[in-house]
Amino acid sequence: MPGHPFDHPISVDGGPQGLTVLIGTVEQAAESLLNWHDHTPAWRRAVQVCHEAMSGSATAAEARQAFIEAAQEAGRV
Repeated sequence: MPGHPFDHPISVDGGPQGLTVLIGTVEQAAESLLNWHDHTPAWRRAVQVCHEAMSGSATAAEARQAFIEAAQEAGRV
C-alpha cells in the first residue's frame, strides 16, 4: 500500500449512499476528511495531523488516532 500506511485500516461511513469506506493510509484519511461537511475541532485536528504525518513531523499512528476521534465525533464509525 503506497503512502503512509496505518497498522489497521478503519471502516467509516462513506456518505449518503450508505457505503462503507476502508481507510488504510494517512493519504486516504486526509482525502476522506476533505469530503466531510462537519468541520469540528476534532476534524481540524485530524486534517492537521494527517498533513504533519505526510510531511514527516507526525506518525501514521498519530494521524490514525486523530482520524478515529474525528470520525467518532461525526458519527462515521
